[in-house]
Amino acid sequence: MNCPDCNTKIPTAHLHVAADLAECPNCKLVFKIEAVKQREQLKKEMAVFDMDERPKGTWVISKDGYLRVGATAKSKYGWLSFVLGVAWLIASFFAFFAVQLSLGEFSIVYTLMGIVFIWLGLVFTWFGLLGIGGMVEVRLSQEEGVLISGMPLLKSKNQFFLDDVIDIKDEKEQLYSNRISTTIEILLEGRQSLVFGVALNDKKRNYIRKALRKIIDARKKKENYLDPDLLKHLLD
Repeated sequence: MNCPDCNTKIPTAHLHVAADLAECPNCKLVFKIEAVKQREQLKKEMAVFDMDERPKGTWVISKDGYLRVGATAKSKYGWLSFVLGVAWLIASFFAFFAVQLSLGEFSIVYTLMGIVFIWLGLVFTWFGLLGIGGMVEVRLSQEEGVLISGMPLLKSKNQFFLDDVIDIKDEKEQLYSNRISTTIEILLEGRQSLVFGVALNDKKRNYIRKALRKIIDARKKKENYLDPDLLKHLLD
């Protein structure tokens, strides 16, 4: 491993693996080992990344003064998830609420359980809708960005400043204590951190993340990525 600052090779004696720290004997920089490893791995990934090799259902276009990077969230399991979600909602309502109404009785336990099951049904239904017609798109101008996600009639918009973006990476979120419920999203880390792309498959999510990184890196080099010639160069 080399120092990220002066590129000096770090002797084994200066690597404190248990503490995830290393110290450069030359410039005395103390840095996190795992962070440097991730940075080196990212460089290797970006070195072979080709923006022109887009997975089906993704796009990079320049339109209306924005560079638009996006993907559909369509999935072959969309309709299945939607049908299961609706069926779950109906079954939950009758099991926990309709019975109480018919008996004229109220149970706080049954009501709370019903709310949980209704919430799960809504999650299934929403993911089903995203799998049928969902999308995400990041629109970039020279100074600002707009994140658009959701359905054609149910879209959310979040604005951010490009200067505030520190990093773009995958973010793992565990909904419950088991691994089955772990989801992976794209994190725009910065002053106003944003996460998106939970409904994208791995190929689309990885492409969007790497494409955004390449474009924002071009901006840091003071390149006008809205210029058609540069966009063509990025896609070559």
